[in-house]
Amino acid sequence: MKKERLVEMPQPASFDRPPENPSAQPPGVIIVVPPWPRSGTARVIQNQIRYYRERGFFTVFIAVPFSWHFTLAQNLKEMIEGMNELGADRIFTATLKLKRYNAAKYKSSVRHAFRGTALDWQVDLGKAAQLSDEDIDFLSRLRAVLFHVNHVYTLGFALNLRRRLFGGGFPLPIILETQDVQSHALQDRGDRNPWTGRPDRLERLIKSEIALLEKAHVLIHLSVDDFKFFQALMPSKPHFLAFPTIDETFSSTVNAAALPAERIDLLFVGQRHHPNLAALKWFFDQVWPLIADRRYSRKIVGPIGSMV
Repeated sequence: MKKERLVEMPQPASFDRPPENPSAQPPGVIIVVPPWPRSGTARVIQNQIRYYRERGFFTVFIAVPFSWHFTLAQNLKEMIEGMNELGADRIFTATLKLKRYNAAKYKSSVRHAFRGTALDWQVDLGKAAQLSDEDIDFLSRLRAVLFHVNHVYTLGFALNLRRRLFGGGFPLPIILETQDVQSHALQDRGDRNPWTGRPDRLERLIKSEIALLEKAHVLIHLSVDDFKFFQALMPSKPHFLAFPTIDETFSSTVNAAALPAERIDLLFVGQRHHPNLAALKWFFDQVWPLIADRRYSRKIVGPIGSMV
């Protein structure tokens, strides 16, 4: 594997350490997320942070890589800037170093007896990510009352962190926000199983996903379809439906922005995400031929442009 230069992730300097006296602290929420700045997921996380802060909670945001490319130096600048925009009281980024990455390959193979799925593999990579000793010390002083986990890929990391911070006593509750059925997403992308070299059957991916989600106390879903899908497979688990919203300050900023000099009739703004690519393919295959004669001006904005 080619070695890439890694850089240290700077931390915000505007937030103090928790007070030495735990009783003087506000209750804390640890929000665990994939490192996806300036994306649909990031907007959901921003809403979570605002929700907890408005209710008096101290919010700690932890970005967890579950793929090697998240830790490469060229990807970190945008990640830092994007995460700092979300408004958490404290921001940490776990790192996935080469030694831990290689160890995860062997541990995951043994854990799943070479029969795991591509989803299992990505969750195990997330488990291998580490916080610094300084970060762990900060969290050990925090009067944490809840883990809010986003995407199944970061759940293994959150479970390990909870065990390290609080031991095997009464565990802090875990709310997990699913944000899509990831087994469907893996199949749609055609991700290959690292052990077989072939895409997993959907049934195996779903089985892996459900087994992992059972470890959370409460599940939140962002769409009716996801809510119905998981509720049917996990009827004993509490499920909640929470539609994503747009921050009012963001909307007012957009409304107040100057109009572009060029005319834009059709605008698509998106991250480098396969469902976004599928949506554009559908549009140009199925819709554009019906309206091409109207000569609409169209523009695609954001990292999705490199995939089109």
